Amino acid sequence: MATRKAILRASALTALCLALGGGIAMSGLWPARGNSQTQATVSADLATPSVDLAAQAMPPSASPAPTPAQSVSAFGLPCGFAVTATAMPGAMVALDVMDPCRPDTELEISHANLSFAARTDVMGLLTVDIPALETPAFITIRSDTGEEAMAIAGLPDLGAYARVAIAWNGDLGLELHAFENGSDFGAPGHIWQEAPGDIAETLAGGGGFLTQLGDPRIAQSPQVQIYTVAQAQAADTRVSLDIPIKAETCGRPLDARALQLTQSGAVDIWPITLTLPGCDGVGDFLVLQNLFDAPRLAAN
Repeated sequence: MATRKAILRASALTALCLALGGGIAMSGLWPARGNSQTQATVSADLATPSVDLAAQAMPPSASPAPTPAQSVSAFGLPCGFAVTATAMPGAMVALDVMDPCRPDTELEISHANLSFAARTDVMGLLTVDIPALETPAFITIRSDTGEEAMAIAGLPDLGAYARVAIAWNGDLGLELHAFENGSDFGAPGHIWQEAPGDIAETLAGGGGFLTQLGDPRIAQSPQVQIYTVAQAQAADTRVSLDIPIKAETCGRPLDARALQLTQSGAVDIWPITLTLPGCDGVGDFLVLQNLFDAPRLAAN
């Protein structure tokens, strides 16, 4: 099987244009520096004044100037933690995060009972497309430096799409699979992380697409997979979850959540809690079938 790849788009150019041209929805505030005061007491003997002419002729020694707070990054972008959320076709939210003076920062991004981990690039920028599960879509971003910001976007086309998501933490390696129009494994219409589909085809009336969110390089980080399809095609789509039994996870408890966006706009949530089989089953899969209906567990 091909190497798993996380679909996480980072566009420094987009964020650079935002930084130079504005368009920031909300921003965090740096803590204000406290003021310090220094008091000095000077005593003089008025009866017997003593003046050192040599010392008086010398200019006073200059104290080192205080270092001003950093205002721009090494790339010339203004410092500060800020986010922008933009509604996109397909009920997607284009999220831009900027923290130019703190590159390579870990972020936790939360939306509608889902969270995933990401990291800014060497310029302190991150761009990621998020399938919305609510409108307006509220997105919270927290950095490992303690900064926090929120962005909001309205998604008027959300009702046109069905979505199902799976969320977990760590190295479980869960796989969401969609079989459209009765397709078989590996055939056209089978959408999963190795064949994620294309949102452009969905917008043109084709099948669905899979979005992966989260950075697996961050230890025990939250990760998400979301499958999107037009509501008109949801009834002809079967969705399942494959749970691999790996040497790193065999015999361990599994804790995950499945979420489904319904036609009414509500999000159904149910936990997935089980103990994986022992390590003699490494290489096998557990299959949670029919996520658009009542899920059931099968072995593969």
